[in-house]
Amino acid sequence: MAKIADMKRRGRSWLTYLLLVVLGVFAGRLVPSGTAAPRTLRGTVTAVRPLAGGAGSSFEFTPSRGSHRTYLLLAPTPWRSSATGSWHRSGQPACLVPGSAAPQRVRLAVVTVQASGPAAASTLVVWLQCQG
Repeated sequence: MAKIADMKRRGRSWLTYLLLVVLGVFAGRLVPSGTAAPRTLRGTVTAVRPLAGGAGSSFEFTPSRGSHRTYLLLAPTPWRSSATGSWHRSGQPACLVPGSAAPQRVRLAVVTVQASGPAAASTLVVWLQCQG
């Protein structure tokens, strides 16, 4: 009798483990698995405008290769004033002076974010480095 009870207990344990594995695989399939690979661009900023409420800046950017674009540099985006400078997450980069139209060389990384539903994809700046 003890052997039969022991076999039933082991069977329930294996069934429980199998059920947890199946649930884990199913839950893993439900979670979005997209990744973003940043593209590094070099180019020139030609105009900078502050965003309302001090949330960051918008700037006109012409890459060394490619077409002219407008990007946003939002408040928590990492930036640094030179290749050897320290990284910052607040404040305004010295090369992005609001209201300025003086060309400034920069290097930045962008990712394209796909929206869910009918919304259009957008491109986000993930870091910026002044080259001047």
